Amino acid sequence: MRSPLPIYTLQVDPTLWQQMKFNVWSSHPAPALLRIEDGEEVRVGCCFRGAHTRVLLKKSYYLIDEEHGQEVHLNAEYVDNSFIRNKLSLDFFRSIGVMSPRSRHVWLRINDKDEGLYLALESVNASFFRRRNKPRGSIHYAVNDDANFSRRNTRNEIKEDLLSGYERKEGVPCDDETLRNFLSWVNGTHTAIFREKIGNYLDVENYLRWLAGVVCTQNYDGFLHNYALYRNPLTGCFQIIPWDFDATWGRDCNGRVMKYNFVSIKGDNQLSARLLAIPQYRRRYCDILEVILHKYFHPKVLQPIIQHHYEQLAPYVYKDPYKPGLIKRFRHEHKQILAYIHQRRTYLLKQLKELSAHNKKYRETAYKRGHKHVTLSCSP
Repeated sequence: MRSPLPIYTLQVDPTLWQQMKFNVWSSHPAPALLRIEDGEEVRVGCCFRGAHTRVLLKKSYYLIDEEHGQEVHLNAEYVDNSFIRNKLSLDFFRSIGVMSPRSRHVWLRINDKDEGLYLALESVNASFFRRRNKPRGSIHYAVNDDANFSRRNTRNEIKEDLLSGYERKEGVPCDDETLRNFLSWVNGTHTAIFREKIGNYLDVENYLRWLAGVVCTQNYDGFLHNYALYRNPLTGCFQIIPWDFDATWGRDCNGRVMKYNFVSIKGDNQLSARLLAIPQYRRRYCDILEVILHKYFHPKVLQPIIQHHYEQLAPYVYKDPYKPGLIKRFRHEHKQILAYIHQRRTYLLKQLKELSAHNKKYRETAYKRGHKHVTLSCSP
């Protein structure tokens, strides 16, 4: 018998609730009361969240408890008929050593009306790092496609500001300048200096693991936005944290099929391209990806997790008021995710072999020229 899902009960003044639904693009939180299961009521602010999801029938919500500095995102996962892609992705990142938001499925009621099955997501803010015993540092959200680590946007136009696409969540104005300087350095530094100094500004190990995770889950948007940058004040290095990974495991952000070979093994942004152009980091990336493909991104590992979610969520999918008659599609989506894992893994193993052969060719050339080759550990 699977444990029942937590029930989140939200009470909003009916007049304010109607105003919210009339102006879905407002980001001004309305006062509300939140009760989780049989716990005490907590005063929160409530508003809709997301971009294109705001116009969908089933809305997603942002809740903030300013008194205690807590934030929760309630994702409707309306486009994802499996209801698990986001959670499966974020849990997968954590399994491969990348910090990611914790999440859990919940049942939501607003003003005594069932709103259905939701994913409650931890916010990436100061509390996120405090819970992980990390020092408080600046946090920037990558909020649109301009956050591609490049001087140019996706239309190949020079950006007016390198910070285009970023929004400061935590920190002070001088932290904006620190990020701007880093982005300028990434784009304007000679390869030899980049190779020597990048580790002073970026947690390269974290970035390569994140890159491997995005490549496996095939979240194309993840290279350009849907991440947060945290700067550790003790090391001075930026770390990257995944966020909002519902367009994954064989589906795009509109729920359409995305072929298993759509995203290259090398990813798609300026910083990834510069790192993988350096042999030592390309080798390290191959080592990381090889371990992941054999130990983590594997049907034998992921199938029981997917099955667990299916068994736990099926009764709630059946009752979701916004998804009538979905249960067959729900069952099909879980099978589709497993099929994607088989196909994507086979494709990546082939690409990894080719990328590793390129590394071997470079090592042989370097050896002939008298260069030393340093072997790096590949433990996750």
